[in-house]
Amino acid sequence: MVPARQPANLLLILLTLALLASACGGTAESGEGPTQFGDERVVDIEGGVCGLLTSEDVEVLAGRDLEDGQRTVGANCDWKLTDNELQDGVGITLEVDPLSVHGTEAADFERFLASSFSEIIPIDGLGDVAWATIPVNVSDDINSVAVVRGDNTLTLSALFLDIEPGSPQFEALVETARVAVTRLDERLASS
Repeated sequence: MVPARQPANLLLILLTLALLASACGGTAESGEGPTQFGDERVVDIEGGVCGLLTSEDVEVLAGRDLEDGQRTVGANCDWKLTDNELQDGVGITLEVDPLSVHGTEAADFERFLASSFSEIIPIDGLGDVAWATIPVNVSDDINSVAVVRGDNTLTLSALFLDIEPGSPQFEALVETARVAVTRLDERLASS
């Protein structure tokens, strides 16, 4: 039996990725340099990943003001709270990867999600195929929406927001992911 992943392990993995990117010639802030998957992990998007959503798009999810999105490791963009006194872990992260990072088809990405989360819930009408994810041993709340669109995957994560399936906040998470997918399609078509 494989032990369940702990939230601290995820934090350690993310920190390690940031340090690796920094050591390989780029910085975590710039998002430059190789990622753990090499250059094939970065999807070339006009305006970058952070250009797929505005602060206003993601503030609806957090329910408070967020800083402008900042590109972090590889193909991630993070929005953080503007008021440090309220910093309680709330944040929004958008990640865009080539599907090839996870395999060759949507079923490979679904297997990756199923092995990484305690539950994945299909979402109809978003991208080619999409799921809401519930983390292992953290809560029964949704923390992200993962989408396959063409040759890319897009994951929008809302950390520590206690989003329940079917709630208005869940619908806002799905609609925000839909905005990002639409803008991704537009940007890739124009490049």
